Amino acid sequence: MSLGNKKKPKQPSTKSAKGSCGGSYGGENKPIDKKINRLRELAAIGRNKRTSEQNQELCKLLGNTGPSTVFEKRDKKNRERLTKELQKLVKNDKLVAKASEDWSTMSDPDKKKVMKKVLAAQRRAYKPKMAAPKIETYNEGVKDGFITNGTYNHGTNTIRVNMNSQAKAGTSFEKTVMLLCHEQAHKYQHLIVDRMKSGKIGPSSLYYRQAQIWEANTRAYQSTSKGDSFDCYHDQSLERHSHTVEDAVAAAI
Repeated sequence: MSLGNKKKPKQPSTKSAKGSCGGSYGGENKPIDKKINRLRELAAIGRNKRTSEQNQELCKLLGNTGPSTVFEKRDKKNRERLTKELQKLVKNDKLVAKASEDWSTMSDPDKKKVMKKVLAAQRRAYKPKMAAPKIETYNEGVKDGFITNGTYNHGTNTIRVNMNSQAKAGTSFEKTVMLLCHEQAHKYQHLIVDRMKSGKIGPSSLYYRQAQIWEANTRAYQSTSKGDSFDCYHDQSLERHSHTVEDAVAAAI
């Protein structure tokens, strides 16, 4: 599945740890469990077979499920480390400093080098650690009133960046950094879900409840390219988390 960044142009232990969204991480019959189960049920029906009422219910659930308060406290530290890493990068790396001053005239190969440095800075900040993704660039304009700024594809471990003049990376260094961190946050989400599926994250983990939320959202992921509304796409948990990362970056650079 491809997670995208879109915009409207011009617009083990059995101990329980307390969490938000309805109770303890190991708890049963809590409100969050009901929400997650219902998301899975609606996703299983299929996009083309759900009624309009079911689609509305799905959109509402995606918008108000999570985040886990316990996870959010941990993730806030990720964002704090990220902003410090980015600030150090701009200050100490000559190529990145140049990009911050003159992104528009920088060559495409140099821009790609800068992108790799930015993504590496984010990975240094994040726990658990992530492997490096591949980066691809392309040029695509507005389609059906929307422009896709970039995507992350977990199957290929690839971040694709749209360099079109109307897209974020075609506009400025700051918006490019925001986009990259947004997309690599999607990679982080998949990492957390994968670790839960493999048993590395269990019910006692501070990541467990958030992993469940993201796993359910992945099943029911909303995409404007598949006919889903922009608001439903934008407000789902996976995108809200990535936008929170993006906002932290915007405030730091």
